[in-house]
Amino acid sequence: MTNTTTSPSPSVPPSPERALGPAQHGMWITEQVLRPGSAHHLAVTARFAVPPDPAALDAGCARLLARHPVLASRL
Repeated sequence: MTNTTTSPSPSVPPSPERALGPAQHGMWITEQVLRPGSAHHLAVTARFAVPPDPAALDAGCARLLARHPVLASRL
């Protein structure tokens, strides 16, 4: 095994002129209107015209988490 060293990737300096993206702007607004830290914990309620099939709902949630694992993260 050979010893190799790598140099760190160049960092991009902060740019105060850079505008927020739409999602970032939405989170900023939420932080301003609600209590701090609440932008990361948004509750959602859904009403269905007919009762959903529990197995299909579980499968759909599992597929969503498989596709976007960050949704299952906890800090």
